[in-house]
Amino acid sequence: VSTQSTWGFQLLMNSDPTKLSTEEKQLAENFETIYSIIRTIDTLEWTYSKGIIKPVDYHHECEKLIKQYGVIEGNTEGFPGLEQFMNMYGIQSMKSAKKRLIDKKTGYSGEDKPFGIQGIVMDITRTLLAARDIFCLLYTSPSPRDLSTSRMPSSA
Repeated sequence: VSTQSTWGFQLLMNSDPTKLSTEEKQLAENFETIYSIIRTIDTLEWTYSKGIIKPVDYHHECEKLIKQYGVIEGNTEGFPGLEQFMNMYGIQSMKSAKKRLIDKKTGYSGEDKPFGIQGIVMDITRTLLAARDIFCLLYTSPSPRDLSTSRMPSSA
């Protein structure tokens, strides 16, 4: 562990923000942003895996965060590395976020399915109901020439 990265961690955990130098404030802000990115990506991964967020929206948001992380990490002198950072802040369990940041890509595989399992069920139900309604309408409506009778078979 470098002295500066340990200093950065201790800085965020134990310092009065009003007494920090400009450099220290910038480091603290960068660490805070990296922490937020990791937590947000982890939440996006969870919502994506549960079908709560649309795949395209997940991809778009996650991709922005991965790029933002890359810029901040590359410009933060004293950044200890992702694994050590996650260990220092007790977020090492966020393995999905770690994988996305290391791989520099989202988990999106190009699927454009309806919004979650509920969306799939609703689409299928709508399709089936629409077909059934059309079928029933055709066979239960009176003939255009004979308004007094139905075309529904007597066994129905």
